[in-house]
Amino acid sequence: MKAPAADSRQVAAAWAVFGKLPGDMRDYRVLSASYNQLDYFDEQIRPYVPEAPTARAEAPPRPYYVFWPGPDTVTGKPTLNCGRADESNVRDASGRLSDRLRFFNAEVRHLVGGGPAAQTAAGYRDLAAAMDAAGRSMPADPEEWAYLDLAGAALEAALDGVRVRELDWLAAGAAALLAGRVAITGAGQVPVEQKLLCLDAICGLLPYGVRATLSAATYARGTGLHGIRLFFGDPAPPDAFELPWAAPPPALAAGVAVRYRKQLSRESGGGDGTTEWIPELFAALMDEADPCAVDDAESVIRRAGRALPSMAGLEDDLAEGARVVERTRAFVRRGPVPARGAEGARARLWDRILPGWPDGVALAPLDLRHLELPVTEENLERLTAGLYAVLGSSDGPETVLHYARQARSARLLDRLLAGLLRRLTPRCEAPMDGFAEVLGRLGDLTADEPRELRAALTAPSPVPLALLERQSAPSSGLDGVRVLLRAAVPPGGSAPDWLKAPYALVLGGPEPGDDLLAALDGDHPGYLDIVRGIAQRVGNPAEPWLWQAEARAARQRRAEITRDQLDALFGGLKYAADTDVATAAREALRDACPPGPVVARLAGWHGSGDTKRLRELLEHIADGDVWLLGTLMRCVVAGDGTRSTFPGHVVAGFRDHARELICKEADLRAQIARAQAGIEQIGRIRALRNWLRGRRGATR
Repeated sequence: MKAPAADSRQVAAAWAVFGKLPGDMRDYRVLSASYNQLDYFDEQIRPYVPEAPTARAEAPPRPYYVFWPGPDTVTGKPTLNCGRADESNVRDASGRLSDRLRFFNAEVRHLVGGGPAAQTAAGYRDLAAAMDAAGRSMPADPEEWAYLDLAGAALEAALDGVRVRELDWLAAGAAALLAGRVAITGAGQVPVEQKLLCLDAICGLLPYGVRATLSAATYARGTGLHGIRLFFGDPAPPDAFELPWAAPPPALAAGVAVRYRKQLSRESGGGDGTTEWIPELFAALMDEADPCAVDDAESVIRRAGRALPSMAGLEDDLAEGARVVERTRAFVRRGPVPARGAEGARARLWDRILPGWPDGVALAPLDLRHLELPVTEENLERLTAGLYAVLGSSDGPETVLHYARQARSARLLDRLLAGLLRRLTPRCEAPMDGFAEVLGRLGDLTADEPRELRAALTAPSPVPLALLERQSAPSSGLDGVRVLLRAAVPPGGSAPDWLKAPYALVLGGPEPGDDLLAALDGDHPGYLDIVRGIAQRVGNPAEPWLWQAEARAARQRRAEITRDQLDALFGGLKYAADTDVATAAREALRDACPPGPVVARLAGWHGSGDTKRLRELLEHIADGDVWLLGTLMRCVVAGDGTRSTFPGHVVAGFRDHARELICKEADLRAQIARAQAGIEQIGRIRALRNWLRGRRGATR
């Protein structure tokens, strides 16, 4: 990517590299960082990693850029994190190419520059160009800063973005950010340059200071657990406003976002993208550079009103909206709305008292219960959104049950529950607990034919796992687990892999394999703890298959610890002297690390392609132990049992050496066996001689 034509300045930044080492068996992690603060930067990076698509052939163009708010400095100055993720040429232990993310953190005030923000502030395109350049020569010394060469061309990038997408489309995205997350879909193969321009243009329609608290990315997996607020990715999460790339923007929900979008359209002359006022609109909003929270819609509106006096009326609209909501609630709280109320009027009342109209007004579950909105196909999405909003409150589950029973009569219960489940996140514990309570109190769902709910429970994603954990907690009965199992498993069918163990314990299904359970615990740490808790609740804590699974999982955890130890020992030895590598390997073997993983680490050593040199290294490691030397050589040939991590010519050379050592070992074992047999024969002769002497003494 080329930097825009503008005067640039150097900005010091903390840095980190997130990825894998050659032959790595571990997960992605921080490999190097400023002042060696690996754990600190891992916490900063991991929640915002864009997660590569499962099918690389369908992957959007790389690199992926991501920007998100960083921690304040020790003096209280806000910072911005940014990362550049691209495919590397490093292969892990499975032979797959791994990704690498280069991370930078800089103070927001340095990104704004020293003059008016419209003239000096850096945009996302500027940051991306600076990361491209800085990533080519990351600091070798942890105590060195990285330096970003930033061009202050945020205004230019925003205006270029209007040439990529029409202003009304961009305004819809900017307004929707005031209410929550925004996912731009259907743009998989759009060039990265155009995506950056769109991010700059969307955020350019908000005060520049919002960027200090806003996260944005040119790609993020729609089904991922990231917390990115504005991103390109498919599919759109249930809690996000979907902005389709190849279609007009959809209508926004009632609230301040609608008014902000309309006001932007009026300011720009109708949104046709040709008016001379557009540069002034962007410039005025960019000059509002003091950091402000994107979640605080009222604060954002005040900043916009200060930049554009004609937008100050939005604050009055917000206050009037709050008064309308309170009048609506006062009407609803007199009791159930009379049956003569038209369904359309009920729906409008429902929409008015939902959160977000205006932002920040609390919702009472009783309001929704009094409305008695009919449970129909047309109202299902409206019902799901409203019921999810109250699910985590104290009497929210009662309101959800009130409508769920009606949905059961209307044959819509499955879709209602599946819609609520899709909105849940493991981080929001109160709605999770509310959903678990509703599920437990509804009873058996078999008659409801819960096809959509069953499909959502097929895989052990974080939400179903958290739901199982809450349903099996000591404070709750196992009725919720039974309901969950019957909902997930059709009559006469088999349980999904992750539910086989609970199904066997609670409903008497077939015993699962210990290898399956150990693998699930490896992929989802804590899974076996949940199963053990269920076993204790039903009185079967001593199930042999559960013991075997826990033993296998423990062995796998020990192996993971072994890999961590080896990574620590071999991390900096790629270009080390042979004696240093041999010392590290002997230390690992003394610490009971298995020979196989030790040898696998040697594949990353720069001398591993030279058969003679590698053999000499193994002899140095074995230090005269012929059995250990034979084992190490066999590990070079066989690898982990499926493939070797060494080049083919090395494997071929070692195969002959290993056979030779095996023969020598066999000869040596035969000699030892003969010697032991001779010793035993001598022992028998001595015993016979002593016996004869004893008899002679007795006859005398």
